[in-house]
Amino acid sequence: MKQDDHLATLQTLGFPNAKAYLEAAFSRNIGLFSPGEQERLAQARVAIPGMGGVGGVHLINLVRTGIGRYNLADFDQFEPVNVNRQFGAKVPSFGRPKLEVMIEEGHSINPFLDITPYPAGLTRDNM
Repeated sequence: MKQDDHLATLQTLGFPNAKAYLEAAFSRNIGLFSPGEQERLAQARVAIPGMGGVGGVHLINLVRTGIGRYNLADFDQFEPVNVNRQFGAKVPSFGRPKLEVMIEEGHSINPFLDITPYPAGLTRDNM
């Protein structure tokens, strides 16, 4: 599913805008975080260099916490040897860029994410 498909699904389910969805999606965080803290998380930006065994899992956990902005870097593709330890490694993702797959995974949870991708990984030019 593409980001636009997720947005259409949310509208069909009665979520007319980002605010309505995000309040519902992260409502169970309230108590652990105040509403103001949850909003600060939504505005926070996190950089993750690598979407493999550690970075991919961190991305999904942070998205589920409500952090809304990311700088993500990875130059590699998923392959069968990644299955035992990497979140995005599944038969349909083999041969696909890890960055692309994990951005799709993030958008499937929160289609309103602000993601800046670095498909060449971290280089002198983009640091």
